[in-house]
Amino acid sequence: MKPLLLNTKTKKILEITGVAVLTTVLIVLFTFGLVRWGSVKLEQNRYITVTGTSSEDISNQIATYSVNVESTNANKDIAVKQANDKAQNVVDSVKKFGMQDKDIKTTSVNIFQVQEPYIKNGLQNYRPGDWRETITTEITLRDISKVNGFTDLLSGLDLTNMYGPNFSIDNSSIDDTAFIKSALADARKKALFIALNSGGKLGEIISVIEGSNTSSNPPVVGGLGGGGAAVEPGSQKVTKTVTVTYSLK
Repeated sequence: MKPLLLNTKTKKILEITGVAVLTTVLIVLFTFGLVRWGSVKLEQNRYITVTGTSSEDISNQIATYSVNVESTNANKDIAVKQANDKAQNVVDSVKKFGMQDKDIKTTSVNIFQVQEPYIKNGLQNYRPGDWRETITTEITLRDISKVNGFTDLLSGLDLTNMYGPNFSIDNSSIDDTAFIKSALADARKKALFIALNSGGKLGEIISVIEGSNTSSNPPVVGGLGGGGAAVEPGSQKVTKTVTVTYSLK
């Protein structure tokens, strides 16, 4: 007997018919429960995010001052020279006290001609008046034990204004690793409490975000009299926070 030869069209029809029959059989089997593959359960990952905190009161270690000198004169050159001489006297005096160049900074120099108001025909007008120069110098005192003596020194100079001492801590002296370690321990303690009371178990750390805060004190405005007032540096609260996300089993 010769084998039955099928053309391409006939083969295609048989393939389609076979697929249709198989699909129909599977639908019948599943509909009447004749085939069981078990249940499929998709579980959503569970996480817990907490914030750990570590804080400590640290004594202030730095005092900063801002001093202004000023001169006014009808002659511009004289006004500038007088102001410059006053500013130089400030620099020379604080250097003699023991300040280093890096802790003395000129922050602004302002030279302008004052506009004087006058009344003409019942209206207020302005005309050029004297020349004025103001120079602002910022000074950083790093030996906090000398704050009272240094404040008295500045108060005795020919200044227009003095702002300070403004106390702060030296950030380079803070051990960040110790703060972070303590904050992480606080975060884990909170996370364990929440996990146990929610019927779960604490898993691994997913992420950590670091933050920090330093509560600052307002500046002390020094007078320009004879000085002698006791100035206390005080302290500031340094706080380090970490936001930690754990997996929850």
